[in-house]
Amino acid sequence: MHSNYYCNQQCEYFPCHDNVDKEAFNCLFCYCPLYLKPICPGTSRYIIGAAGQHIRDCSSCSFPHIPANYDRIMAALMDSMELVTVRVSELYEAARALLVSYASLEQMGGEERKLQEQEADRVYQNRFAKEHLFFGLQSFDKSCVKDGYFQFGEERFPCQMLSRISPSSVQRGYFAVFHAPDWKSSYDASVLNEKQGKQKIELLTQYYIELWQNALLDAGRNWISMYLTRKEGVRAPVYVTDSFGPGFYGMPVTVLSKLAEMIPMERAGVCVTETGALLPQKSLVCLYLILSQPLPFSMQDCASCLGSKEGCVNCATYHRGNKQ
Repeated sequence: MHSNYYCNQQCEYFPCHDNVDKEAFNCLFCYCPLYLKPICPGTSRYIIGAAGQHIRDCSSCSFPHIPANYDRIMAALMDSMELVTVRVSELYEAARALLVSYASLEQMGGEERKLQEQEADRVYQNRFAKEHLFFGLQSFDKSCVKDGYFQFGEERFPCQMLSRISPSSVQRGYFAVFHAPDWKSSYDASVLNEKQGKQKIELLTQYYIELWQNALLDAGRNWISMYLTRKEGVRAPVYVTDSFGPGFYGMPVTVLSKLAEMIPMERAGVCVTETGALLPQKSLVCLYLILSQPLPFSMQDCASCLGSKEGCVNCATYHRGNKQ
């Protein structure tokens, strides 16, 4: 008998499931430890109880009794990431306002603006209107926040902005990971043009696809901030920082691969390549801090960069500073 397998053939209920080989029946998880998990890898279903509530029915699920599933069960138990699903349509107003700003539509003339807005709206309806965003959220303890860096286990992640935040005001922090809908996977064929026997997307259409993705990413970041404000502020008011992370606000891009080892990004459909790039390309991995009092300064991305005088490694200011 091994530590990950136990079979009690003397049990009065053995075998409690008929669709598993009796000779390889694992009784170690007699009561499934994943029952209270909102998402599990098994095949449970839900029935409506006498009081109208949803009750999970696992009578046809044999997942915990298959020895090969031991590691997957343990991984699911250790997974502390919350997965929140939001319809893109819920973010439409905020995302469209951002898109208008990104495309400088307010600076265009009547006919030109009308043409641009029609294309933007067509792209949204054909590609994004019925999509969802999946936000992965994982909290971390306030003790991880230091003066000028994060300390996660043995790893130290520099973040110059933290030198301006008092650790005593930090209540906890959150990792967040999500990606914009990937247009390449399911773009409506009705918006494709045929030219010389090949299907090509019009440049204007592609332009607005990418703008919508960027707008949804930024609208998603703001939605998470509001969600965390509601979630953490039930008993007392809290203040949630703007999102920050690898590549901005003084945190180097090089920490991205290490973050990928710490949080289950794949739950939200995001991964990091061997070269340190995020997939899908329109993905974000960021952090939020929950504070007991508001910051004495404003966080506004590059508009008022708090990283350093030289800027971050992706900033032109950084390169100019290095040349001086």
